[in-house]
Amino acid sequence: MKRIFNITSLLLLALCGVFSSCDKEDPFTGPDGQGSGTANFRKMLVEVKNEEVVKAAAVDVNTFLVTITDDRSGDVAWSGTYADLPEVLSLPVGNYTVKVNSPENPDADWDKPYFEGTQTFSITEDDITTVDPVVCKLSNVKVTVIFDDKLRAVLGDDVKVTVVACDNGRLEFTPSETRSGYFKYIGKEGNSATMVATFTGTVDENYEENFRTYTEVAPGNHYKITYTLKGVEPDVPEQTGTITPGVYVDSYVEDVNLTIDLDVPDDPLDPDRPGEDPDNPDNPDNPDQGEKPTLTLTPGLSFETPNTVTDGMVAVVTVHSSAAGGLTSFTVDIDSNTLTPEELQGVGLTSHLDLVNPGQFATALAGLGFPVNVGGQTDPAPMVLTDFLPLLSGLGPGTHNFILKVGDANGVTTKTLTFITL
Repeated sequence: MKRIFNITSLLLLALCGVFSSCDKEDPFTGPDGQGSGTANFRKMLVEVKNEEVVKAAAVDVNTFLVTITDDRSGDVAWSGTYADLPEVLSLPVGNYTVKVNSPENPDADWDKPYFEGTQTFSITEDDITTVDPVVCKLSNVKVTVIFDDKLRAVLGDDVKVTVVACDNGRLEFTPSETRSGYFKYIGKEGNSATMVATFTGTVDENYEENFRTYTEVAPGNHYKITYTLKGVEPDVPEQTGTITPGVYVDSYVEDVNLTIDLDVPDDPLDPDRPGEDPDNPDNPDNPDQGEKPTLTLTPGLSFETPNTVTDGMVAVVTVHSSAAGGLTSFTVDIDSNTLTPEELQGVGLTSHLDLVNPGQFATALAGLGFPVNVGGQTDPAPMVLTDFLPLLSGLGPGTHNFILKVGDANGVTTKTLTFITL
């Protein structure tokens, strides 16, 4: 028979220790009657590729923007920063593209590399898809202007090189400028992007103006433009583009394609990796600091992979704090296809549960097996989800994420406990 209990009835039955399973029609249907599945992003690392030396700390992949798009409809299924990307996400059956890119891509700016990459994946019904790493490559144009030492000796104070790239970005380089400029790549259909470098100023007490146009400008390339005294014979690569030479100044460009790996953290999504506290990333590891809170599960369950709910399953989470003063925070966020925030609100609960300060939810939480008012405790009562699981089963097939965040004076530990009901 079809389900006749609403969520209020199910919770009341659980609180009384009584539950009867009922059949229900499958609510997890996509626009064409398709079901849903789960994407696991835990192993979706962001790898940055760049031939030249860029400090890993200067490229914070946690600030990169992530956009997950349904290939069929073009709708955005999820967007946010890489740091906020959930480890698991329930999506309708279909094909998806995940795009990862730097948060900024200015028309022109100093020392502002822009990285971008994409990856595709497919969701199949009642299955878990592990999303592969996304390789982000330099996707704007890098320009460095170099003045030969012999030329520098005769330069006036008014010398500058104005670079205009892709008909949009514009920067002025002076002989004292040591930074590289980055230009947003804007290609034109049927035409290659161009870059124009204009040298103006006094050289050996004579005003000099030198124009050079570079064609076939491509993203991910570093253009090193070197200016020399005319007549000097440097060992230079073959010149390209058209030149309007001046009397005193000549120039050449070296085009370097940036393709080699840059070292990045092994697993930016892992909140417990050494060297970084996700809630306080500016605080490096302190070897004298105590261990952060620990969470352990009933044997047979896992934080690493989804757990399929079975009849009689026992699910208990035990928390321990070794810090003086005990726990300072303990929250549970529920992300579920069926146990939605709206349904929880209907029975006086919420999808964000604070077990240190439960407030009006204390009675309902305690009745469902959650410890409450745990602030200051080092070994609070276990969080027993055993009576909660039949509620999830009664709501039908779905994926249910319990995001546990526990903090004390030593730091914060975050774990995601995922259940799948069939």
